[in-house]
Amino acid sequence: MAFDMRFPVARLLALHLFLGTGLLALASVTGVSAGAAEKPANEPATSAARAFYAGHFEAALDAWARAAEIASTAGDAAGEARALIGKGDAYLALGRYPDGLESLERALTLAKKSGDRALLAAASASLGNGYLLSGLAEEASRLLIQGRDLAREAGRTDVAASAESNLGTAFTTQGRLSEAAQAYRQAMTDASASGDAALAAKTRVNLARTLQNAGQTDEAQAERERAFTELSRLTPSHDKAYALISLGRLYHEPESKAPDTARALKAFEALDEARRTAEKIEDSRSLSYALGYQARIYAQAGRADDALELTRRALQSAQRVSAPEISYLWQWQTGRLLAARGDRDAAIQSYRQAVFTLQSFRSDLLTTYQRSASSFRERVGPLFLELADLELQRAVTLDDARTREESLRNVRDTIEVLKGVELSDYFQDDCVAALKSRTVGIDQIAERTAAIYPIILKDRIEILVSLPDGIKLFTSRVDSKQLNDTVRSLRVALERRITHQYRRPAKQVYDWLIGPIESELQSQNIQTLVIIPDGVLRLIPMAALYDGEKFLVEEYAVATSPGLTLTDPAPIKRQEALVLLSGLTESVQGFPPLPNVEEEIETIHGIYGGTVLENQNFVQEKMASELKGTSYSIVHVATHGQFSSDVRESFVLTYDGRLNMNDLEQYMGITSVRDKPVELLTLSACQTASGDDRAALGLAGIAVKAGARSALATLWFINDRASAVLVSEFYTQLHDPSLSKAKALQRAQLKLLDDRRYHHPIYWSPFLLIGNWL
Repeated sequence: MAFDMRFPVARLLALHLFLGTGLLALASVTGVSAGAAEKPANEPATSAARAFYAGHFEAALDAWARAAEIASTAGDAAGEARALIGKGDAYLALGRYPDGLESLERALTLAKKSGDRALLAAASASLGNGYLLSGLAEEASRLLIQGRDLAREAGRTDVAASAESNLGTAFTTQGRLSEAAQAYRQAMTDASASGDAALAAKTRVNLARTLQNAGQTDEAQAERERAFTELSRLTPSHDKAYALISLGRLYHEPESKAPDTARALKAFEALDEARRTAEKIEDSRSLSYALGYQARIYAQAGRADDALELTRRALQSAQRVSAPEISYLWQWQTGRLLAARGDRDAAIQSYRQAVFTLQSFRSDLLTTYQRSASSFRERVGPLFLELADLELQRAVTLDDARTREESLRNVRDTIEVLKGVELSDYFQDDCVAALKSRTVGIDQIAERTAAIYPIILKDRIEILVSLPDGIKLFTSRVDSKQLNDTVRSLRVALERRITHQYRRPAKQVYDWLIGPIESELQSQNIQTLVIIPDGVLRLIPMAALYDGEKFLVEEYAVATSPGLTLTDPAPIKRQEALVLLSGLTESVQGFPPLPNVEEEIETIHGIYGGTVLENQNFVQEKMASELKGTSYSIVHVATHGQFSSDVRESFVLTYDGRLNMNDLEQYMGITSVRDKPVELLTLSACQTASGDDRAALGLAGIAVKAGARSALATLWFINDRASAVLVSEFYTQLHDPSLSKAKALQRAQLKLLDDRRYHHPIYWSPFLLIGNWL
C-alpha cells in the first residue's frame, strides 16, 4: 500500500478555522489581548485566559466554569456572559461543538440583556465561530457580520478583527474566495491597528491558503513568506504553534503532482518551529500535530523509519491529554506506514485501534459534517475502506475455510460500521443506525436467497456473497473512477425513455457485479437477491442490470438493504394487515396533480380495506392522529417526495405542508415501539437527484429512519399512470401469502416490462424494496 500524504482527516478544517478562535473570549473577559485595560471579572477568569493561550483547554474550561458560577452568584450577568464565552471557546477548541454552542448561546442571551455592545459583539462573533465549526456557514456569516459591526461601533477593533478573520473562513467554506481574501485583508488591517500581531500573522496564513486555492500562486507564495517571518517573531503561545502548523501544512500542499523539495523543506521548518513552541509552553496538542505532520514529510521523502518514530511520538502526545480526535489520526497513519513496509498484521491492528478511537467520539465528529459540504464518507470513509482492504488481502491467504469465512465476516463488520455512521451522518441522528423494531442479521438468510455485499476499493470491487452454504468472495478488477463514471452514465440513460443507451452501461455494471457470481447463483438455484449497495451503486436500480439479453429482474427478485443488520426478515401477515392509505390527486404547493393516485388507492383499498386520507384529508394532524390511534401494518403514501443530499430538504408532500424526515420518524415512531410495528411503508412518487449518491443514501435509509421493517420507494419520479399500474399490481401480488414482498415486486415489474408501453426500464426499474424482503 503506497503512502499517500493527502489522505483526508476530520479535523483539518477545524484546525484551519481555529486560527482566530479564542481571542474573542480573552478580549471580552480579561483584556489580555490587544492591550485592552479592562479588569478581569474574577481570578478564575484570569487563570482561564492564561491556560487557553497555552493550549491547556481542559484547565481553561474548568476555570471559566468557576468564573461563571462566581459571576452568577454575584448577580453579575455581564461577567457571567464573559465567562460563558470563554467556556464556549474552550469547548470548541476541544472539539465538543454541541457543548460549545450551548454555552455561547446562553452567553449571547445574557449579553443582549446587559446592553453592553462590546460584550454583545464578542458573544455574537464567538457564537458565529461555533456555527462555522459545526458546518453552518450561512448562520455563522450572519452572526460574524453582526459581531464585527457591533465591535466597530464599540471601538473594539481587536474583536472586529477576529470576527472578520473568521468571516473570511466562512466565505472560504462557501467557495466565495474573493470575498474571503477581502475579509482576511481587512482583518489584518484591524489586527495591526489594535496591536495584535498574532492575529495578523494567523490571518495572513488563512489569506495565503485562500489565494493558493484561487490559483493566485505568486501572491500566495508572498503571503506565506510574510506569515512565516511574522510568526517567527511572536512569543511562544498555543496560537503561534497552531498557526505554524497550518502554515507548514500549507507549504506541504503541492501546487502540482510533481514533488517540490523546496516547499517540503519550508513545511518541515515551519512544523519544527511549531514543535519547539509547543515544547516550550508544554502544549501536548500542538506538539502532537507538529510531530505527526513532520512524520508525513519524512514518509514522502522515503524515510519510513523516521516517519514511524515521529508518528508514535505524536500519538503519545495526543494520548497524554486524552485527545481521541487527534489520536485516531496517528493510529491511522501508523497503520499506513506499517502497511507500506509490508507488515500487514501490525498495520491491521493499528487500523482497528484507529476505528475504535474514532468510535469513542463519533457523535461529536458527526456534528462537524452535518449540514456541511463535506460528508463523513469523504473525510473518514477511507479509514474503514483501507482497513477492509488489508483484511481482504489477509483473508485470501488463509487455507482453512472456517478461518477464512471468519475473516470475511470481519471485513463486512468493518464496512457495516461505516454504513451505520453514514446513515447517522445523513439523518443527523446518532441513534438512527439501530432499528426500533427487532433486528437479526441477513446471514440468517431465507432459502434460495443470496445477499450480495459489494465493497468498492480504489482498484477493484470485492463482492462478498452470503449463500445458504456460507460466505464466498469474488473480485472484479475495475478502478473506482471507471465504476463511478459508468454508474452515473447508466443512471442518466435510464431516465431517458426514448433511447436504449442504457444497455451498454447496464451490461458493464452487470459484468462487474453479477458476472463473477452468476454460476454460483445458478448452481445453488438462487431466486432472490438482497443487495447491500455501497457509494455510487446506490444511484441505480439493480433490477435494470442487463446481461445482453435479459434484465436482472427477469431472473431474480431483487431487494436492497442499507446494511446487514438494518432489517427484520419476517414475512408480513397479509390476512391481519391494517392499512393506512394516503395521497394527493390535486395540484398543491406548486407540484403537479397525480390523477392516477385515486385509482391506485381504490385498488389497494379494494384488496385490503383500511383507512383513506386523500387530498384535503391528507394533512399532517390527521396523519399523526391515525398512526397514534391504530397499529397499522402498511402505510401507503402516494404523493410527491424528494430526497436531497441535505436531510433538511428531504420531504414528503401533504395537502397542508411537507413532512420532513424527523416528522416522519416522529409519526411512524409511535407504532415502531409496539408489538406490531409498521411492516411496509410505501412512498410511490418520490425521487432523488440523478447524480447525488448522498441523497440516495437517504432513500436507502428511509425504512430505518421511519422505524418501518421495509419500504417501497422510487429513485426517480415516473409516469403517474405507470406508477399506479405497478403499485396496484404489487399489492395484488402481495396479498398472496406464498409470495415474498420481493417476489410481489418482481411480478409487478415484469407486468410492466411485458407491456409495450412500459417496457423501458424508466417505468418499472426505479421501484426499490428496501429492508425486509420477505
